[in-house]
Amino acid sequence: FLTIAGLLIGGLVGGYIALPNLAERFAVSASERIGAKLGVSLGWDSFHFERNHQVEFKGVSLHVNSRKGKSLPKPLRIDKVIVSFDPASVLTGRLRLKALNVEGFTVHLVRGAEDQDNYSALLAQIQRLRAKRIDRKSGKGGAGGWSKWIAPVLPQANFSKGRVILEDQRPDGGVFGLRTLHLDNAFLNSKDKSLV
Repeated sequence: FLTIAGLLIGGLVGGYIALPNLAERFAVSASERIGAKLGVSLGWDSFHFERNHQVEFKGVSLHVNSRKGKSLPKPLRIDKVIVSFDPASVLTGRLRLKALNVEGFTVHLVRGAEDQDNYSALLAQIQRLRAKRIDRKSGKGGAGGWSKWIAPVLPQANFSKGRVILEDQRPDGGVFGLRTLHLDNAFLNSKDKSLV
């Protein structure tokens, strides 16, 4: 009995110690899957797992994998993302998020001088995924997607200290003759948002 109890306690302690590495591997794997679905590359400068069941990413960026907009700025940069989750949900194989906090985000949408841009490929892929989801809900496709590995509702999401930059580099002067439009101090708060 003592041997079994010792092995069990040792396994739990080992699992708790290994949790930061497992969380980082899960984050890398999830970002690769999301990136493949959306046709983007997701990356971050640093990753920190907190024992109070939070994961913190710093220096997050998104780059659209399209030859047309390769030379243009990244459409999304985020200073800090904090994701809190229910640790018991890890044992069920279906992660249940508690909150998402995004601080210091910049959305920079650019239309280049030669009519290339850094966002249309992403928008087209989102529209394709949305159409698939509608088909799945109407019974035309099989179940799957996010709902296999993540609970379908995000109780709380906060986005703060945001900037939105719309830039048009075309020679005709862009939309309404404006080359650049900046919106600073953008924020968004949401409760019980569906993820599927």
